[in-house]
Amino acid sequence: MGFRIRKSIKIMPGVRMTFSPSGVSTSVGVRGARVTRGANGRITRTLGIPGSGISHTETIRPANGSRRRVTSQTVTPVPPVAPHLFSASYEKDFFKARKQDSVEEYQRLIMLYPEAAVAGSFMLALKFIETKEYPLALQALESIWRMNDRIDSDPLFRKYLGLKSFEVGIAEGVLAQLNLNRDAVGLLFAETLQSQGDLNTAIEVVEDLYPTQTTALSLADLYIAAKKWDEVIEVTNGMTNVDDATCLLLIYRGIAFRETGYKDAAKEALKEALKSKKRSMTIRHRGHAERALTYMADGKQALALKEVEKIMAENPNDEGVKLILSALEVGPKIDPTITKEVELDEVSNTESELPDADWYADPLGADELRFWNGTEWTEFVSNSGVVTEKPL
Repeated sequence: MGFRIRKSIKIMPGVRMTFSPSGVSTSVGVRGARVTRGANGRITRTLGIPGSGISHTETIRPANGSRRRVTSQTVTPVPPVAPHLFSASYEKDFFKARKQDSVEEYQRLIMLYPEAAVAGSFMLALKFIETKEYPLALQALESIWRMNDRIDSDPLFRKYLGLKSFEVGIAEGVLAQLNLNRDAVGLLFAETLQSQGDLNTAIEVVEDLYPTQTTALSLADLYIAAKKWDEVIEVTNGMTNVDDATCLLLIYRGIAFRETGYKDAAKEALKEALKSKKRSMTIRHRGHAERALTYMADGKQALALKEVEKIMAENPNDEGVKLILSALEVGPKIDPTITKEVELDEVSNTESELPDADWYADPLGADELRFWNGTEWTEFVSNSGVVTEKPL
């Protein structure tokens, strides 16, 4: 699953300029409704629900001087995009409604023609998303889902919408580019339900979709939100880290194990999730943050701090890092009276006799505790539960 790494700057209210390897593009609009001119001249319109991860991008004008790449593969012919002289009246009316692109036109179309119920309701849902009337958008999507067995076979839907692609935010850091079919509509419906707080219905919808990596990721994300930890563990069973999506699924697995009290299993899942640095930075940072929280739950603040430092090295302004650092500073106090006593001469023993990584009384006596990493003393010390760095 491809990820885009770009740098964007704000020029004035509602206008942004984005720099990418292919050039500079300009975007105008507000959250949820933007028009973008790409570096190659391509102009697109993007509609979405702010904060939900849902977005729909449509090309208004193709790229300048775009050329068709010649390959040895057979190119599937694109069906006509306009009705012909002998087309049914509902098809001509749908084409007209799409040109006018208004809520009133789509509502009129749906009332006049039962044949336009699926395609018309979908376009109506997009208009409500554009105007931020999310409950109405949800009603339109729900009406489509009640006819979900007709979506893939609906003539209007297949002809005018079926070849379009949608970019749907399935989970944090993961965007799925999907052809518009029953499963795509179901994912869009589920994301909208989640944005409105109806997790149980959203789960029912995704559980009814064809089992793919995309639907598994959406389902695990919903299970996490609903705190259905056993279901998260089941859907991620046997997972290995092969791409960004499986990496995130393993992170979810680690969260579920931690929340059910299996901290060692959580660490193993997170270890697998973080074994490759080729994964998306956003997802890796989530993994490090969750491993930090797991170490904190295990009372190992110094190891948690190490995970936080890995995030800070790439993004020192990460808000999640600030929250974890705050929790480390005001976290549970470590009682020095129950801390294991280790003398310096004990540390010099052979490796097989070395104590486990943990907090011990500071051998220098300058601080209450110092962290031993299993091999040597580290620079991390703790006084009254506050962790700081003080090199030996």
